[in-house]
Amino acid sequence: MGTADGTSGERSPEPWLKRIERMRKHAIEELLYKSARLIDDENFDDFLELCEPEFTYTISTFSDELGTEMVWWHKDKEGMAHAVSNADNHERYTGTLRRHVSMVRVLGSDDDRHDVESAVAVYHTEVNGVTSLYAVGLYNDKISVQGETARFLKREAVLDTRRLTHGPHIPV
Repeated sequence: MGTADGTSGERSPEPWLKRIERMRKHAIEELLYKSARLIDDENFDDFLELCEPEFTYTISTFSDELGTEMVWWHKDKEGMAHAVSNADNHERYTGTLRRHVSMVRVLGSDDDRHDVESAVAVYHTEVNGVTSLYAVGLYNDKISVQGETARFLKREAVLDTRRLTHGPHIPV
């Protein structure tokens, strides 16, 4: 039978537990948005500061023609630091890239490690102001959260896009 206020009388999870879950989700979302902005600004040193020492970064897509996954980039933290420090030694796009991260979902957790999926769309704006879609896909991240601080353990950028107008010399 219900209570006078119309509720069933069952207790919901402890308010402190819900508050901790909200704080973790907020820390994860802030990490994703901040990292996208840092990469947009090509501030790779600060981006790498958001990553644990065992961090790895992969860019991949599935090839229907080959019937298998194609891995375009796979770097550990040290390898990624080296790659981005040499990005200007490669022929690169003109203009800027802007990442839009959305639909953040925490898929599972193991203690302070969380499997997180989010959608990403990357737009390229040429120096003349013309903007076009560069790539779309998902970020599959493994993120550690200690208190209110979230850090990357792993990022897999799984793209739907298979034909890029220019190579990924920097993270997608």
